[in-house]
Amino acid sequence: MEAMEKVQMVEILGDPAKLLKIGSLLGPQFECILIDFLQNHSNVFTWKSSDMQKISPEVMVHQLNVNPEAKPIKQKKRAFGTERKIIKGETRLEEAKENWVEELAGVLWAYRTTPRRSTGESPFNLVYGSKGNCPSRNKEETLRVQQYEPTNNNQERQVDLDLVKEHKDNANARIEAYKAMMAKAYNSKVRRREFQVGDLVLRRADATKNLGKLDAKWEGPYQVIEVIGNGSYRLQRMDDKEVPRTWNIVNLKKYCLKICKYC
Repeated sequence: MEAMEKVQMVEILGDPAKLLKIGSLLGPQFECILIDFLQNHSNVFTWKSSDMQKISPEVMVHQLNVNPEAKPIKQKKRAFGTERKIIKGETRLEEAKENWVEELAGVLWAYRTTPRRSTGESPFNLVYGSKGNCPSRNKEETLRVQQYEPTNNNQERQVDLDLVKEHKDNANARIEAYKAMMAKAYNSKVRRREFQVGDLVLRRADATKNLGKLDAKWEGPYQVIEVIGNGSYRLQRMDDKEVPRTWNIVNLKKYCLKICKYC
């Protein structure tokens, strides 16, 4: 990472080995104020591992291996899939044109009473404990309408409300099972890649270079000299010079040496 402005090293404890960086364009007044503030709060800085007791050495870093020419990573905006039910509802509202207000209630009611694949239940059932029915279907002589008894309805509704928590627990269990099923389907398509010490690999071209359209996207070959774990490797060039920092397997691929059959 590149600093926004020039910096200078200052001593806050009178020890040349304990230096801090501050901006060089602050001016004498603000510089004195900042140094005085840092001296008053010098106990928050650490220069050796003994000052960071009860902290795992794996999370303590004395000096970061940062490439000053590296550009910031630009992440793509995540795109969420649109539910088909919402698209169908929007289509109905668009077809209704100026009468979309009259269609809106039916669209929302259909969305709330439709069971979801992940839970096996509709949002209406998880909230009120009973299956909702579209008002337009109440006019139809369905079995549910024929068996409706107003006298026993209140008692049955109380039983449904008592079972709401059980329905929610079952829905949570189905969600976890659905996630596991989706993860299994995704992992079945993932090809596991591993490199061993001595393997030859190609490295993705450095992002700091201004690559053209026809430039090579891979550099190398390099030789794997150490397997760090979790997909991280240390590499060296073919002249036995070690490549700075570790490299993730995402930026590496197997180097296949083609041998001419006429040689």
